[in-house]
Amino acid sequence: MPHINQLYHMRGLCYFKLKLYDFAEKDFQEAILISDDKSKIIFYNSLGKCKMAIANKDPNAVTFILFSSKKQSNVFRRCWSLVIELMDKLFSTLGLYIEE
Repeated sequence: MPHINQLYHMRGLCYFKLKLYDFAEKDFQEAILISDDKSKIIFYNSLGKCKMAIANKDPNAVTFILFSSKKQSNVFRRCWSLVIELMDKLFSTLGLYIEE
């Protein structure tokens, strides 16, 4: 049986597919809030994709300020790219792939 955080994530994925991004964002944030550190990465990935969809819908709705230093920003981008690639492979294997 899935844990509560996974149920929030699954419901968030359903909202995302229906383009109900505000509801999806709230569920992804709740999944992150109640999760331990090891399982948060999947939920952060979904939240990031949701925020990008919101930003594409209304560019003024979301402002991304990740890091002030260029070095930290480059490290973050490389890590984030790897995380997205791995999560996309996992989601497609599980049949939970989020199409952009």
